[in-house]
Amino acid sequence: YWSTSPRILVCNLEAYGDNDNIIEFNFDYFVDNWLKKVKGYNAKTATRTSKFIWGLLTAINGEEVEINDFINLNEKAYISSIKNVAYLNLRVDENIGTSTKAEYGKIREQFNETKGYLKDQIEKLNPQIIIISSKLGCELFNTCFNDCNLYYQTVKKWDYKVVCSIKHFSRSSNKEFYDSIRKIVSIFND
Repeated sequence: YWSTSPRILVCNLEAYGDNDNIIEFNFDYFVDNWLKKVKGYNAKTATRTSKFIWGLLTAINGEEVEINDFINLNEKAYISSIKNVAYLNLRVDENIGTSTKAEYGKIREQFNETKGYLKDQIEKLNPQIIIISSKLGCELFNTCFNDCNLYYQTVKKWDYKVVCSIKHFSRSSNKEFYDSIRKIVSIFND
């Protein structure tokens, strides 16, 4: 992360793991999920996040990225791209019960306890580009940084950074990825 230019932070909302305590992000679990090695866990988040990051890094390096590039799988490129960014999970727990739906009330309640820590982590990482997935993720980011005043599904310059709010990675289309990446690169290069 520190040797990559620009420094990119991805803020996501995803439950990983199966314990009741605060979950630490495990890159191997993320990759195993991407490769569909984790039984019973079919979320598209790992795949879609990796594709978005690959597209963003490719475009920032001056190469053309087309919508079809997100369809043609290049597993190694996608997986290796995620190693060049910081990844911060705004969610700190597993879903309760068997529901696959996000539990927004519980996430907000827990965020009230963890927002100081998460804000501190973002400040220490000092990213040049911040990607925040999901409407709730945008809300939580604004709770930490209310002077940013980021609107859902927008890209803006703030505090010498480019900040982008997108749909949750698992729900974004390839066209939405393409459009967001073009906006980010345009603002970053401006």
